[in-house]
Amino acid sequence: MTKIQKNILQLTLTILIIMGSFWFLTSYLTDQATKKYNQILENYLLLNNISTLSSKSHESLSTLLNDPTSKNRAKYNQEKQELLSNTKRLSEVEDEHNKIILTNYESLIKNQVEAMDLAKQFSDLGLTDTVTKYYEESLQISQFIDDTTLELFKQKLNDQKKLYKAMMELSKNLQRLGMWTLTLVLFLSLLFSYWFSKGMTKSIFELTGAVKEISAGNLDRTVQIDGKRDDEISYLGRAFDDMRLNIKRYVEELKNKAKLEKELQEHRLLLKESELSRLQNQINPHFLFNTLNMLSKKAYLEGAGETSELITSVASVLRYNLHGNDRTVLLREEIVLLEEYLTILKARFTNRIEYQIVNECHANMMKVPCFILQPIVENAFTHGIEPRERGGHIYVFIKDDVDGLRITVEDNGIGMSEERLNEIRIGKRREGQTTGGIGLSNVMKRLELHYGQKGLLKIMSEEGNGTRIEILLPNEQREDLI
Repeated sequence: MTKIQKNILQLTLTILIIMGSFWFLTSYLTDQATKKYNQILENYLLLNNISTLSSKSHESLSTLLNDPTSKNRAKYNQEKQELLSNTKRLSEVEDEHNKIILTNYESLIKNQVEAMDLAKQFSDLGLTDTVTKYYEESLQISQFIDDTTLELFKQKLNDQKKLYKAMMELSKNLQRLGMWTLTLVLFLSLLFSYWFSKGMTKSIFELTGAVKEISAGNLDRTVQIDGKRDDEISYLGRAFDDMRLNIKRYVEELKNKAKLEKELQEHRLLLKESELSRLQNQINPHFLFNTLNMLSKKAYLEGAGETSELITSVASVLRYNLHGNDRTVLLREEIVLLEEYLTILKARFTNRIEYQIVNECHANMMKVPCFILQPIVENAFTHGIEPRERGGHIYVFIKDDVDGLRITVEDNGIGMSEERLNEIRIGKRREGQTTGGIGLSNVMKRLELHYGQKGLLKIMSEEGNGTRIEILLPNEQREDLI
């Protein structure tokens, strides 16, 4: 049962209690009069029934005499028995004023029944004259019975005038009491209707206002239904609020999808930019790669071993670069590329750069996005070590971590300001900055797109105190094949 139904049922029960009290009171006041009235009515009904049965039984006799079938005979016998049965109850009508009349009344009924039986018997014997005699006698007696019944009615009416007046007065009093009761019930109904409609309309207005605001785009608008209410309107408000939250979540999901599509587009642009930069910085790369391999072999044959190794490193970097950066590679390949690149830097700048690579991980076969280590080391040297007159050190640590694989690149260069750190984090370029190479922002975005997480690359730096960059590769992306 609903709450609204319960409220209506409570009002109905209250009205029923009031009406029930009124009924009990009127029953108490009219109990005696009603008993007397019922007795009079029963007497009237009994007398009327006897008079009616007297006429009907005579009619049934007439039908039987004209058409002596078993059906008509059964009907006659039934009505005659009913007449005799009602005659036995005449003692219920008897009082001190009608005793003699009732005695004659009962004798008339018995005489009519006797005359009708004789008419039926002689009819069976075929004595038509005798049948007509008793038939007419029974008809005359039936008329006497009707007259006597009317006389008894008149006598009863005269005897009951005082009771009738008392019952009329009681009826007027009951009418007045009924009007007061009806007024009370009407007042309670109006009071309940006002209270009920006020609470319901207030909630409906609140719900309507929320609908208008939400339809206008304000999905933060909550439905403030009275917390004390616990009916269908409050349930509707809560359901609407749940729907609002679901729509809000759906809109947020759409925004996230749009954001993801935007990030994917940015990723494509970054790849295109990197590819364009790579192509711009290469002149016939295959020809150059083959030439470098030839020079490396020539230098080796001529006994210039260091020169041969340096050319081999340059060729390895060039070969790695030829495949583009929109792919995944093994972590081992990234480490080899880093070692080749640092070899070139060391040969070029000699004592101005020192480096150390410490690899303590067991996931060298882990697949990672390409160009995530070399660009970071290149940035460390270009912006941190090279501006120093005495050069500096670069340290690369690779080790297993609880959350995945942690890679740390640290230098003791000139560091960066907090302003520059924020620019890198949001991917902002400074005026005059070229598009050559793959910067830290590029690496950061490609890691986020590849792993679907943010905060995988952290930069810590202070001006004059070097820079520390940490990369966390999550566990679920690892393929420990070694």
